[in-house]
Amino acid sequence: LILPNPPVTKCPPTGNDWQLEREIAAGLEIMRKVVRKRLVARDLDADKVIMSEALTLLARMSGGVMRELIRSFRDAATFTQLLDRMQIDQEIAQKAIHRRRQELGPRLTLTHRDALKLILRQGMLSGGQQEATEDELLRNLHLLSYQDTGNAWFDAHPNVLPLL
Repeated sequence: LILPNPPVTKCPPTGNDWQLEREIAAGLEIMRKVVRKRLVARDLDADKVIMSEALTLLARMSGGVMRELIRSFRDAATFTQLLDRMQIDQEIAQKAIHRRRQELGPRLTLTHRDALKLILRQGMLSGGQQEATEDELLRNLHLLSYQDTGNAWFDAHPNVLPLL
């Protein structure tokens, strides 16, 4: 059984409105809880390790993908140590997110970008000739799938959206 990604945002609008800001969904709190529980398990106070706004930003930009959240948190913690600071703040969280975006950008071809825009406009996969590209986008986490209240939907990874 594959567990779905917890939606950190609500299903985006389709058509030309796919570029609008995404609304926050309940899955965001699930992601925040995971980080807090992992810190508590190490006898750390989450509020002393990471500012609430920074945690929210990392959780939102994970797209609901747990390993993306953990990776971003780890990168933010590394930046915090390198800057000789005691707490992950919004600036450091942004640095971790920006670093990940820099890794994603060069791997997004024009074909990928066009396929993502088409999926976002239509609100669904196209299949057919696009199937191989769509499958690649899903495997590379450029495109994320969600399920909530019986509906399945897709959205671009939050860190990929600015690249479109």
